Amino acid sequence: MSDKDSDRSSKSSVKLLELPKKEVTSSKPFNPKPFLATLVGQEINVKLKWGMEYRGKLVCADTYMNVQLENAEEYIEGKTLAKIRKVLIRCNNILYVHKFDRARFEKEQREREAREQRYEEE
Repeated sequence: MSDKDSDRSSKSSVKLLELPKKEVTSSKPFNPKPFLATLVGQEINVKLKWGMEYRGKLVCADTYMNVQLENAEEYIEGKTLAKIRKVLIRCNNILYVHKFDRARFEKEQREREAREQRYEEE
């Protein structure tokens, strides 16, 4: 095999996509453990992979990011299912955690109720 043949075989006819020069995402990764530590003693929302949400006071979070809440409420699709004095949520079930924002929560509740009312009227 000549050098020209080997050069041709090593060059592929498939063009590789070039990545854009600018950053693709607007958020940057960060370590969530210090973030959870700052939320201890505050009200948080924990959304599970299965769609359920828990809102309560964060008691503690361990090194695996299991979280314990007290005076928690369980929600599915914005509707309260239960009030729970203490709940431990295993880390592998958690989709995300954020600090509870009462104004945002109440706004979402009003929007959900308005949608349900329109649906019932139809």
